[in-house]
Amino acid sequence: IQIQAIILQDANNKLERLSIVARQTENAIMIMDAVGNVLWINEYFTKIYEYTLEQFNRIRGKNILETSFNPDIENVLKKCIDTKEAVSYEALNVTISGRKIWTQTTLTPILDENQNIEHLVTIDTDITKRKIMEAKVIDQNKNITDSIKYASRIQNAVMPNSELLKSVFKEYFVFNKPKNIVSGDFYWAKKIIRENNEITVLAVADCTGHGVPGAFLSMLGISLLTDIVSNCAKDNQCILPNIILEELRIRIKQTLNQKGNESETRDGMDLSVCVIDNKAKRLFFSGANNSMYYISSQTTVSPSIEAYKGTKSPIGLYLKERPFELIDLDYND
Repeated sequence: IQIQAIILQDANNKLERLSIVARQTENAIMIMDAVGNVLWINEYFTKIYEYTLEQFNRIRGKNILETSFNPDIENVLKKCIDTKEAVSYEALNVTISGRKIWTQTTLTPILDENQNIEHLVTIDTDITKRKIMEAKVIDQNKNITDSIKYASRIQNAVMPNSELLKSVFKEYFVFNKPKNIVSGDFYWAKKIIRENNEITVLAVADCTGHGVPGAFLSMLGISLLTDIVSNCAKDNQCILPNIILEELRIRIKQTLNQKGNESETRDGMDLSVCVIDNKAKRLFFSGANNSMYYISSQTTVSPSIEAYKGTKSPIGLYLKERPFELIDLDYND
């Protein structure tokens, strides 16, 4: 009996020492025995959660497995006991009056001289303001992402559809994998019927910037290409890729108010343009910093592949502008 009394007194002394330290902090602190039974809470705990120790034990329970609002508390407690190391977690708590509080809790084991767990201590920090801000940021990000995803649908809708491409090519593929939801890369096509002849204009472009800035430029490029080629067709003008690129360069500089000053941004695009004359079996190519690969035949074992480089000049402001070169090739079906 005397030995048990001495052990109990020693335990009470250690608990008292823990509680003295816990009273000095502005965190909600709970002291438990080695298996999680609640022994003591500090005044700040009562201030935050509105519970006295008696109310807490009566309403919430006497063991951390009952009192915690963390759905994974069983695994948290097991990890703390097994590793004898502190474990942190977050939980949405409810006070005695029904008020909701987000807290970050550190569950710490207190070891005796034999490295056995003597007490468990939880230290709760009120993180409600932080969680409210995080929720606002998440909500804002969702709204922005949803908006950009909708913009992506619009961007994809203005690019050539499969029906148009199938009407031009017997076989084709398109590999379009944007880095972001919307992209500064785009492809474009238009088919023109003129005097029983079918002329197809194709373009593949890479605009400056990624994501939203690049996507704005891509929509501008698609709009201007459509207008330039449509005007040529309407006025029965010669449709050649170098002429299209020259006109596109003028339009881009005008639209972006590029005057030629060195301090101006170099927004613009690199692109390849091909014009296919179906009746004459001729392919015309011009590139602004972009190339074209021409496969002469697909019937041989090793088809001939030849690269045709574009002119080293972009679409947009460039201090050393060059006229776009025209490449004329014959082709077979």
